Amino acid sequence: MRSRKVISHLDVTAPLAAEEAECLVYRDARADMGVLRTAEAVSRLTEPARARALLGLQALAINAMVYNRNGAIEYLESVPAA
Repeated sequence: MRSRKVISHLDVTAPLAAEEAECLVYRDARADMGVLRTAEAVSRLTEPARARALLGLQALAINAMVYNRNGAIEYLESVPAA
C-alpha cells in the first residue's frame, strides 16, 4: 500500500504561550508536528493561498465573514460576537 503525505492545519486565533503550544499533539506516531508563527506559515504558502490566508486573518480580526472569488472580495458580512 502506498503512503500519502497528509498535511493538517490548526489555526489558532489567539496567542499561545510556549507551554500551550507544546501540548499540541498529533496522535499518529509517523507524524511530524511543527508550530509556526503566523508570519512564517503565511510566507511558506503559494501566492494565491497567501492572499486567501491574509484575507481570512483580516476578516477574523474585524469579526467578519468574507466571500472571496479569485482573490477579490465579493461580499463582506459582519459576524455577531460570541
